[in-house]
Amino acid sequence: MRVIALVIFLFGLFALYGGFLFKPTSYDSSDSSFVRTSVYLSGVVDSERVVSSDFRVLYINNVSVVCPCTRSYLGFRIFIVGIKEVYEGKQQVRALSVRVLD
Repeated sequence: MRVIALVIFLFGLFALYGGFLFKPTSYDSSDSSFVRTSVYLSGVVDSERVVSSDFRVLYINNVSVVCPCTRSYLGFRIFIVGIKEVYEGKQQVRALSVRVLD
């Protein structure tokens, strides 16, 4: 039983390490073939919508970014690293990291 647990642990550790080997690429809205890839995006937040107390949808250069944040970034220039997704036929980015540049 311990051997099986060790094998599963090592497999998970290598899978986690392998996920960090891929560097994020710049967001390109016309490239719809690479969904669920790591991307980065920067710009000024044009508008935002509060979904709940823990989630907001930020709009940067006509790109919707789902952010698990509690503060407002409206008007700030931010840098986002996230995962490109398709939700209800529309492309969006699920933010993993948000940094304020200004």
